[in-house]
Amino acid sequence: AAAARVRLDQAVSPAMLELLALTGDESDDDRLRGILESEDPRLRRAVADGWGRRGRIEALRELAADPVVYPALATAICDRRPPFEAIEILLALPRSDASAEDFERATMRLIDAMPIERLPEVDRRLADATPPVPVDLRRRGLRRVVDAPAEAALEPVFRIDAVERLGRLLIDASLAEEAVQTLQSQVPLAPERLSPLLFEALVLAAEFDAAAARRPEADAWIELLSRLGEADAARREAIALEIAKRFPDALEADQWEVLRTVVPSLGPVGAKADETAANDGPAAAEVPPGD
Repeated sequence: AAAARVRLDQAVSPAMLELLALTGDESDDDRLRGILESEDPRLRRAVADGWGRRGRIEALRELAADPVVYPALATAICDRRPPFEAIEILLALPRSDASAEDFERATMRLIDAMPIERLPEVDRRLADATPPVPVDLRRRGLRRVVDAPAEAALEPVFRIDAVERLGRLLIDASLAEEAVQTLQSQVPLAPERLSPLLFEALVLAAEFDAAAARRPEADAWIELLSRLGEADAARREAIALEIAKRFPDALEADQWEVLRTVVPSLGPVGAKADETAANDGPAAAEVPPGD
C-alpha cells in the first residue's frame, strides 16, 4: 500500500489505484471515494475492482447504479456471500440495460451453486423482481430441480412445485411445446395440480386431439379461450375454430358468443342454430296498442 501511495502521488494510474484499493486501509478511503466520482471510467473501474477483490461490498453498494462499478460489485457478492443471500442482494440493487449482462452472469453463477432444495424459493424471488428478470434465468433454476436425478433424494414437494412453476413460466413465455414436453412425464407426481397445466399447454401447442383426450368437455376449452390475451390473436383464432369444429352440438348460446368475439363469422348450424335462435327469442317484441 505504501508503494502505491507514493506512485499515486507522482502520477495517477489505474494499476496503482487498484493496488491501493486492494491493499490500503481506512486512511485511503476518502481519496479512493473521490476517484469513484471521477469522470474517467478507467479510474473508477480500477478502484471498484480493488475494493471488490478486498470484499468492500457495502462501500461499492452505494455506487451500484454506476455500470462501471457494478461488475466488480456483482463479482464480490458472488465470491463472498452464500448463494441465496447473494441473489437477494443482487435483486435489491438498481439495474439498468448497461448492467443487465453482468446481472445475468452473476445470477446464473449463483443458481448453479445453489442447494437444489432452495431453487423453488429462489424462483419466487426472481418472479417478483422489478424490473423482470429474463425467462432463461428462471428456467435455468427450475430445470435443475425438475431434471434432478433420483439420487438427489429431493422431497417430492420441491419437485412438484418446480414443475408447476416451470410449466406456467413456459406457457406464459409462449413456449407451449417445451411446456408439453416438460409436463407430460411429470403429471403423475401430482395429477390434480399438473393436469390443468398440461391441458393448457397442449391446446396452445395446437395438439388438439391430445388436449381433448384430457378434457373432452367444451367448458374447459371455452374457459381457456376466454383467458387468452388480445396479443395472442392468431392462436385465439385457431383455438376458436377448433372449438367450433370439435363441439358444434355441445355449445350454448353464450359460448357461441365467446367464439364470435374471436371469429365473428362463427355460429351454430342446422338444428342447433334453430334451437339457439328460439332460446334467444324474437329480435324485438311488439308493443300492444294503447286504448
